[in-house]
Amino acid sequence: MSQLETQYKNFLSDEPESKFTFDEWKLWMAKSIEDSMKRLSTENDLCEKHWILKREGSCVKCMEENNK
Repeated sequence: MSQLETQYKNFLSDEPESKFTFDEWKLWMAKSIEDSMKRLSTENDLCEKHWILKREGSCVKCMEENNK
């Protein structure tokens, strides 16, 4: 059994009232993770593309890519 299926079954065990299908749950989970990652990047001034600390408001890797 895949890890996502196991996580879904655990979710249903914790939330027996939920009516989410597996596919609906995956979309909901993806949105939750995306929102958390965006919040972390904002709070820690991280580049959302490379997940590294920005320097002087810009990501070093993004700057290098733009200068190629």
